[in-house]
Amino acid sequence: MALLCAAGCFNPTSTMGALEHKIAYSIALLRRAETLALRMSPDGYHLAFSGGKDSVALYHLAKMAGVKFKAHMQITNIDPPELMRFVRSQYPDVVLHRPEINILQVDREEKNAADTHQALLLRLFERTGRRRNRNSAGYPSR
Repeated sequence: MALLCAAGCFNPTSTMGALEHKIAYSIALLRRAETLALRMSPDGYHLAFSGGKDSVALYHLAKMAGVKFKAHMQITNIDPPELMRFVRSQYPDVVLHRPEINILQVDREEKNAADTHQALLLRLFERTGRRRNRNSAGYPSR
């Protein structure tokens, strides 16, 4: 029994189970939208890949649908080595994008920027020499 009609439409009258219905619907949807994806990029779909169960399932659905796509994975430099080995061995066609700087370096730079901002505010406060009178609840007193 065919899951999809010749035009790629979903056939709800078949005797498939719930999972098969979801798979057939997803494949039909990917096929119907492929022309739009190809208009936006000659590579077709841009599949954001993480190596997790959801992106792996979508990767296989796109393969089953026979649509044109390219899977891309943004590496964070803190991804577990097991994940990277899994992706490289099982999905060698996934394009790996490496960051220009290490995520830990970004964290340090943001912390330095926050410290600098706090120091600037403190200097401005010291320069004005003013302090608002506040009561014990933290509200300005009259």
